[in-house]
Amino acid sequence: MIQIVFDMDGVIFDTEALCQKAWRTVGEERGISIAEIDELLKLCIGSNQQHMTEVLREKLGVDFPVQCFLSEAAEQIQLLANEHLLLKKGAEELLKWLKEQKATVGLASSTASPIVKKYLEKAGLTEYFQIIIGGDQVIHSKPDGEIYQKACAALGTDPSQTYGVEDSYNGVRSASNAGLKTIMVPDLLAPTEEMRERACTVQPDLLAVKEYLRKEQKKSE
Repeated sequence: MIQIVFDMDGVIFDTEALCQKAWRTVGEERGISIAEIDELLKLCIGSNQQHMTEVLREKLGVDFPVQCFLSEAAEQIQLLANEHLLLKKGAEELLKWLKEQKATVGLASSTASPIVKKYLEKAGLTEYFQIIIGGDQVIHSKPDGEIYQKACAALGTDPSQTYGVEDSYNGVRSASNAGLKTIMVPDLLAPTEEMRERACTVQPDLLAVKEYLRKEQKKSE
């Protein structure tokens, strides 16, 4: 039986693009170039607010109003999500198939759990996940493996026998560090050599992930 844990942003929902747009808007207001914002976002994608705070303080200096920046960006993201919360290609098809297969399915997102649940409810996807772990429920952010370890513990699965589906570098590192069979589905960030080494496969979208899992399932029968 398939055991799998998904990231949310950039995997289930097309929210990483919304995040990028929000960060660029708020960054521009504070005199930060788009190129610099994109580099900062590359370091932060897939991590929770605590990790983002540490990165921004390190890169922009202790005098930069990090909390104001993150708060304003979060407000922008919510506004955009209210109007443009789109599913990634193949998300619903894959989740429905996994339910038909009686798979064990969890979600491990760096986004705070109330927002995760809000998004899933809005899209009508809550029923597909047996457990949800948000970034507010762990001490150590991705790329640390804590969130995936916690998700597997909640599901009662062995990490080495569980798939982790991620789009970001921090996410792939997190799932890999936790010992999961990591599947990368790139969103804003193209796979690097490190990502290909950490992942058991890199797939273009969730429809391709469905076919990959189908083939792997047949091999184990």
